[in-house]
Amino acid sequence: MIRSRGQQGATLQVNTQTEHIRFRYMHMNPSAMDADSLLNGRRVTEGEKIGVVSNYLDHPNGTTRHLHFDVQVFTRDGWLWVNPYTTLVSAYERLIRGRGREIGPEPPAAAAVAHAQPEDVIQRLDPQEGGGN
Repeated sequence: MIRSRGQQGATLQVNTQTEHIRFRYMHMNPSAMDADSLLNGRRVTEGEKIGVVSNYLDHPNGTTRHLHFDVQVFTRDGWLWVNPYTTLVSAYERLIRGRGREIGPEPPAAAAVAHAQPEDVIQRLDPQEGGGN
């Protein structure tokens, strides 16, 4: 973890032989992160809570309540910002066990898009994949 006391953001950095990636979370409540000792050098584990979404932008109520999330990968030219959207799409496709489809400028009728309720999808998941209730 890369973060100093009082900062409203944190960077998680993964460095392995095959992967170098940074995940940055901002506009979080610094008091909650300080209380959890989320500071430089702290190792975090998958699934661990790393903060509380808030409305900080260098001071309380500095922005609307939201989470700023971005991703960087290391290349031969240095750190490169990448769009995390494709990762989110892939995760959703794993959840529904199918492929998504691109929607053009005119969205299809609601019935065509909402053909399955989220509860139906969740109930069909294999519990070994961590999707069980």
